[in-house]
Amino acid sequence: MLSLHSIPSALDSPQYSDLPLLALDRFIRFTRHLKMEICFDLEDCDTPPPHLHIYLSEFLPNELELTLSMVAGLWPSLRKYIWLLPQPHFSEEEYFLFDKHGSKNGKTP
Repeated sequence: MLSLHSIPSALDSPQYSDLPLLALDRFIRFTRHLKMEICFDLEDCDTPPPHLHIYLSEFLPNELELTLSMVAGLWPSLRKYIWLLPQPHFSEEEYFLFDKHGSKNGKTP
């Protein structure tokens, strides 16, 4: 499992130099919250997929103020850590982001 100590090395790229901690925190919590959505069409949900579905890769940058390339890089670097986390708690504002856009297959997060 990736530890907090390992996160800086997972993010060792110039594209993350201005990444706000709030955006990183929300990326981790949102992708963990979407675990069932992420593994919706996978045979094995015990292992995170190497890439996110296209619609999630488009949803996350818009709502978390990240670039597509940031999301594309964050997921492979943090996916094993994210997959093992407990279900996160969200604020009203964060639930609003999900209500505003919903999910591709009609499930609500």
